[in-house]
Amino acid sequence: GVACCAPVLDDRVTMDFFKGGAAPPEPSGPSALDVAKTDAWQFQDEFQRLSLSCFKKCVSAQKHPYTEADLSLGEMQCVDRCVAKYVQTKKELLETHNRVYTAAQNQAEAQK
Repeated sequence: GVACCAPVLDDRVTMDFFKGGAAPPEPSGPSALDVAKTDAWQFQDEFQRLSLSCFKKCVSAQKHPYTEADLSLGEMQCVDRCVAKYVQTKKELLETHNRVYTAAQNQAEAQK
């Protein structure tokens, strides 16, 4: 009954732990939560860079101190183009990085 749902443990590690031996080994590398936090931080950082870059480029200095509630048609078009170019550039940079990294790994493997 209960055995079907209980986690499978290595008896040696479990018994050593209960006898005062070493605890089961911790998983290596960052936890899923740490990875998620890093991803969220990187996304937030990238979004902030994108926002600042396109805002500086597209929003007219004459609008300061924001006398109008909405962007003009020209500003909206500029922001659309700016975001598209920014995303496309980041995509191409990532693809190039991955290609170079893979080639370097393959070269290192070939030299072994």
